[in-house]
Amino acid sequence: MNPIRLLIADDHTVFVEGLQFLLESLPELTVVGKAYDGEEVVQKARELKPDVVLLDIGMPKQDGIEAAVQIKSSDAAIRIIMLSMNNEPDFILRSVQAGASGYLLKNASTSEIVEAIKKVMAGKQHFSSDVALAMMQASLSEKNNTQHPQEEILTPREVGVARLLAQELTNAEVADRMNISIRTVEAHRMNILRKLNVKSVVGLAKYAHEQGWI
Repeated sequence: MNPIRLLIADDHTVFVEGLQFLLESLPELTVVGKAYDGEEVVQKARELKPDVVLLDIGMPKQDGIEAAVQIKSSDAAIRIIMLSMNNEPDFILRSVQAGASGYLLKNASTSEIVEAIKKVMAGKQHFSSDVALAMMQASLSEKNNTQHPQEEILTPREVGVARLLAQELTNAEVADRMNISIRTVEAHRMNILRKLNVKSVVGLAKYAHEQGWI
């Protein structure tokens, strides 16, 4: 059996190299690439086509959640495991919505990371115990809320993109206004339409008018 091909993305060089050393000591795994910011990991995922991406959330140029959206839209077969210090339920939920199959904290043992990699390769999900607990607590605290305002579902940046798209600006114009890449705008647009359950910018514009955004 061929080893599982990994791409590691984190803005801390020492962490990336240490993790690479630990994982490559195992015959069933091989690290085919490393990336140190959000845009680089998207590019390398397209070039290297790894089986699994171990992805940090807080990275320069583009965060890991935005990168995950682009990686999955480019190749849905790539599995993504978030490896983060942050166990806030919002980040966990957004990661899953972006296509992540697993979420581990950075204090996870090598054996747990390997277990998560094997589980997502088998089509399953894996969350560290602390992450699962955070999700359960968040679910319990919101148990009586049957409906949430869409503004709370969208991130602040997504709301900004939604406002501009609703005003019939092109992706390029939105990218220029917000100082982000066109690919990032496209990823946000896809997320916004999915989250608001609308099929086009026409539906987005209608929703924006109803909410008083424009």
